[in-house]
Amino acid sequence: MSKKRLGKEAKYLAFVAVNVHGEKWNWNVNAYYHDRVLSRQADGVNFSEAVYLGGFVKLNSKFEYPLSDNLVLHLTGKNFLDKEYRTYSTSLNLESGLPSPPLR
Repeated sequence: MSKKRLGKEAKYLAFVAVNVHGEKWNWNVNAYYHDRVLSRQADGVNFSEAVYLGGFVKLNSKFEYPLSDNLVLHLTGKNFLDKEYRTYSTSLNLESGLPSPPLR
């Protein structure tokens, strides 16, 4: 029986970014996919089931426009798909992961 490591990186990861710019402005859209991660291994004694943090897709965007030589307007939007997702934390040892709530 193979033993899986807790918090092992996701089996599949993907990232894509598109950057468009005009004479003064710059717009960036990026998205990434993060596959599920094993957070707690079932041991058959204390824990009958393994706990996995679900995979997710996150979509972000950023727009920049210089208003003057000393002032730049930055507009940033994160999690445009408005989904809750959880990430694994090695330092906090939270089996349910760190929550990242939707935009609401």
